[in-house]
Amino acid sequence: YLKHFLASDSEKIFAIQFFEAGNKWSRPKKYYINSICFSGNFYNLDSRIADYHNVNRDIIERDAFWYEKCFIADIVEKADRQILNENEIPDLAFFLLSMKSRNPRFRNGYTQKKINEHYKNSIHELNSELEKIDSPQLIRAAKSAIDSLSSRPLKPKELHNGSILRAHSNKNPVFKSVLNRVINYNIVIYSPKEKKDTFITTDAPGYSVDKNRAFFDTKYIDDLYHFIPISSKLAIGFHNPEFYKSGERITYQEISSEEIFQLNFGSAVNRTANIYCSNE
Repeated sequence: YLKHFLASDSEKIFAIQFFEAGNKWSRPKKYYINSICFSGNFYNLDSRIADYHNVNRDIIERDAFWYEKCFIADIVEKADRQILNENEIPDLAFFLLSMKSRNPRFRNGYTQKKINEHYKNSIHELNSELEKIDSPQLIRAAKSAIDSLSSRPLKPKELHNGSILRAHSNKNPVFKSVLNRVINYNIVIYSPKEKKDTFITTDAPGYSVDKNRAFFDTKYIDDLYHFIPISSKLAIGFHNPEFYKSGERITYQEISSEEIFQLNFGSAVNRTANIYCSNE
């Protein structure tokens, strides 16, 4: 994703960070993408979850983010040439929701209350599955999973990764519900009128705007639109058709420097820590 925000003729990207203690921004510095994107085993599944779903522990990193391999580059090229097809909207919507769900804020959002609720639901789910199983071997495996959950409840990382896995497997009801909603939104591809203007991105790409014009990391109730930059010169808006009428499902707009500033402001406000850009 960040490769599309590289500085001109460079393999590096500019990054800055806000220091709340000093109430100031750091100076822009160039970084290799690998040096700011890598976090070892961040998406590795807990062995209990992997065993329960009969998958490898690294399945998320290998398969769940399929859009990182070719899709983003393909979409950037098609958006630049203004040849995106309506058939690609479901994948665009999945890309938006998946990118947002990877945000560390989601992981940090697993409070003890949520963990307890998830624990109870997991135990209930496993007990319900036991009633449908005839195989003694599978019954033993399910009981072992219940005993394991009882002795050591899952932590935020494990719950977060489990949620991503279920979304990838089309078994996350909340993700599926939101996806089915966003699939029906109208798409606007934004590009700057002025050559000097660029879109920034952050370590939490994309954000939501509700009908009161307030910014949110994600919000799918009373939502006006959702915005995510896909390169330094292109961005996607997912517009709620209740508020944004259009004769075409996909449209293209060149926008002014002031509009670019407002969209970039939303990105900056909803960062976790860092802002990235191709231009110092």
